[in-house]
Amino acid sequence: MGRHSKVEPPPVPPRGMEQRPASRRNMAPPPASRRNMAPPPASRRAADPAATSTTLTGTHRAVDGKSRRGIAKWPIAVAAVLALIGTGVTAMIWGINSINSAAEAEAQGCSEGKRMLRVAVAPKLEQPMSAIATRWNSLDRPVHSHCITVEIGASSSEGVLDELSDSDDVQSVPAAWIAESKESSERLSEADPERVATVAEPLSSASGFVYPYIVVGGDGVDEIQQRAAQKFRDFLNESEQIATLRAAGFSG
Repeated sequence: MGRHSKVEPPPVPPRGMEQRPASRRNMAPPPASRRNMAPPPASRRAADPAATSTTLTGTHRAVDGKSRRGIAKWPIAVAAVLALIGTGVTAMIWGINSINSAAEAEAQGCSEGKRMLRVAVAPKLEQPMSAIATRWNSLDRPVHSHCITVEIGASSSEGVLDELSDSDDVQSVPAAWIAESKESSERLSEADPERVATVAEPLSSASGFVYPYIVVGGDGVDEIQQRAAQKFRDFLNESEQIATLRAAGFSG
């Protein structure tokens, strides 16, 4: 073969049968401590936005996707204040009424004696009004600490107008007049306006005829008599007096 002999190349193994280095073929598997390592704690895992059902909406919390709004408290506070004010007003009114009732109760009785209340009436009203006056007098109803005795006098409109215009005998003038008609009341108002203190609710007949009730003012009639005349008109509105008037064909 001469000086140089031909060296045969090593045989080439079939494809896929290459030999790997022994260092990698004999590599030991990873230790068990690394294979069985537990997954990282939940606190380190990324939070899933869909994993929680609680979200925040403004200053209120929404649970399970449903928003809940807080109830405003100011209407309740306002209602409470108004209730307190209403209670205070009611208590004040009750207190005033109690004071007035106490004052009126103190004035009951006849500590100042008796006074006469003359009531002039149309002749048709004399009988029922006399019966009502008798009932009033039996009750001794006081007015400003005076017991008032009612005296009924029947007279025509002309007679009462003359009596009220007579300046010589003012002590005998009536303090109340139940006139025969509205025209008679108007005549007194035109002739002597000072004689008409007030015109109270009139009486009427079953046929609708009106009898004005006049509280007389001026000379011969003082404040106590005027007040008594008003009280007597209120007395006519009581059920027993209304029954008496209706039995005679009138209404209070």
